[in-house]
Amino acid sequence: ETSSVTMIKQWYQRRVRGNWKTKVCSEPNPGDSWCICMWATANLIKQVGCKNVHINCAATDVPYLLGAEKDGGWNLDKARECIKEKCPEPETKEEEKTKEEP
Repeated sequence: ETSSVTMIKQWYQRRVRGNWKTKVCSEPNPGDSWCICMWATANLIKQVGCKNVHINCAATDVPYLLGAEKDGGWNLDKARECIKEKCPEPETKEEEKTKEEP
């Protein structure tokens, strides 16, 4: 286990008091992950770095986050940078069509 993984686990244990995943990823909303607020995401990225944070881009309101500057008093600059890196905007239908044309 890397030190980054350990840091993430310690961060969650301090904030959620135990293994919260078993509670939030079970019925009635089973899954493999859960949502955290923007300020908590920004804090996690600040503590462990973008490369050590898993972001489910399909489940993230990327445009909203990119337009936000603060949440809960936290500056979201690093979080926005990380989201841009991990969740590049999908191409529009028009861009895809242009690429296909000779």
